[in-house]
Amino acid sequence: MYGIVSEAGGSVSVYSEVGTGTTFRLFFPATERVAAEPAVAAAPSHDATGQTILVVEDEPAMMEVTARMLRPHGYDVVRRADGARRPSRSRPNATSTCCSPTR
Repeated sequence: MYGIVSEAGGSVSVYSEVGTGTTFRLFFPATERVAAEPAVAAAPSHDATGQTILVVEDEPAMMEVTARMLRPHGYDVVRRADGARRPSRSRPNATSTCCSPTR
């Protein structure tokens, strides 16, 4: 953090108090420059419509994030917190892939 702030011409102030916590204040120089327009996201290059992916993850938040990343690409997402419990194959032509984020 200090390196990024310093490279931008700014400074960092740190205040810490036992039992209360720590406060970091970041100071950046003022500018007259106008921010650049954000880049438009490219359309997904892979269309997985009709394919099913199995996400095995014991942390609910990580499982949700992973599912949200896969759905826009057309995947049907099956979520399981326990890899030992396999989902039933209700669609015989579906492709099933296991995606398990590691720590």
